[in-house]
Amino acid sequence: MRFSESQVDLLAKYLSDISKILFASTVVGFFLPTTAGEITIPVFVLGSIVTATSLAFSVRLAR
Repeated sequence: MRFSESQVDLLAKYLSDISKILFASTVVGFFLPTTAGEITIPVFVLGSIVTATSLAFSVRLAR
């Protein structure tokens, strides 16, 4: 199944938005003190990896 150009653009924007949400919730959340829950080192590392992967994939699709 081939995607049209508009579908690829929409998927790229969606992945870009997901990377922003992941970055805000795991990477930035790691450095902010909170009583709601603690973000551990493994969650921080995994969040960073998934954020970078999602962003790289969205940039590749946007080309």
